[in-house]
Amino acid sequence: MFDPSPSVTTLRRSAIELEHSNRDLEKFAYVASHDLKSPLHGVSQLVRFIEEDMGDTLCGEVEENFGLLKRRVVRMQRLLDDLLLFSRAGSTESWIDMSLAEVVEDILAELDLPKLEVTVVDETNDSPMPALGIRQILQNLLANADAHAGADAKVAVRASLEEGGLLLLVEDDGPGIPEAFQERVFEMFQTLQPRDRREGSGIGLAIVRRIAEQHRGTAIVESPCDAGRGTCVRVTLRAHD
Repeated sequence: MFDPSPSVTTLRRSAIELEHSNRDLEKFAYVASHDLKSPLHGVSQLVRFIEEDMGDTLCGEVEENFGLLKRRVVRMQRLLDDLLLFSRAGSTESWIDMSLAEVVEDILAELDLPKLEVTVVDETNDSPMPALGIRQILQNLLANADAHAGADAKVAVRASLEEGGLLLLVEDDGPGIPEAFQERVFEMFQTLQPRDRREGSGIGLAIVRRIAEQHRGTAIVESPCDAGRGTCVRVTLRAHD
């Protein structure tokens, strides 16, 4: 009887092709990011030179337009950086012992979020974690909480073991995410607010999901959390055999 299941050779060939494809994606993202940053840096310098030449004559609508131009240059720079991060997110890495509280403390200092009140509950009994993946996930989720919930937001980070893997919960007390958008926010370039009102590349949650999937896990949004507001991002991660 004909066996429709793929052969071991076919599966191996598919795995090799996928690995090559991922390498090509990372190489493309690196080259694109590097090559596009150079002219973008030139635009930024030209804007600064023109501002200096105009001096006190720069005012009114022209001044507003220059401010808008500079913000959009910064946005483009962040977008290029995030595209590179996305291409590398979830790359194979060893799971090591680490302090979740120390990682959160480092991220808050690195992102300059001193007003963000974060509590950390680690129930993993010092089990190993993917250090780089955890850091990238928390960087994006804490930055999101600060951007959408406000500088005085309260955030809870919880880690525990579940079904042979790691469960990471990040919950804030912000306005929450409508149900219609709870899946869309994981798509590339998706933001809940217009870009000119809230700076961001719209790639942060896509990076979170990509890392989770590379670690044989998932990333979902649960909102509202308590009292009709707030957002909880639930991430599961599993080590490769």
